[in-house]
Amino acid sequence: MEKLLDLLKSFAGFLFYHYKGLYNELNKARDHVPLRFMISDFVSVLRSCGMFVTLHAIALLVFTVLPLGRDVLLIVVEEIAVQHHVGNLLWLLGGAFI
Repeated sequence: MEKLLDLLKSFAGFLFYHYKGLYNELNKARDHVPLRFMISDFVSVLRSCGMFVTLHAIALLVFTVLPLGRDVLLIVVEEIAVQHHVGNLLWLLGGAFI
């Protein structure tokens, strides 16, 4: 288990330094791009992410507000607490949020 945690820590460090390098390169290249192009690109990315945020909010409401969604969550939690099976939780999260 510790080996897996060390591997995850090293991978997280690798990702951090990789994205930091990319950020620095983009920051240097930004000097030649007009502000209106940067704003229009940012808005187009926000629009495409809006659909995912909407679907995640709907899934959150279904699983917390509707009775059937709460029943599903209670069944999964009971299975984790009693039988120590985490598989159904992973499938539920994967299906709801991916």
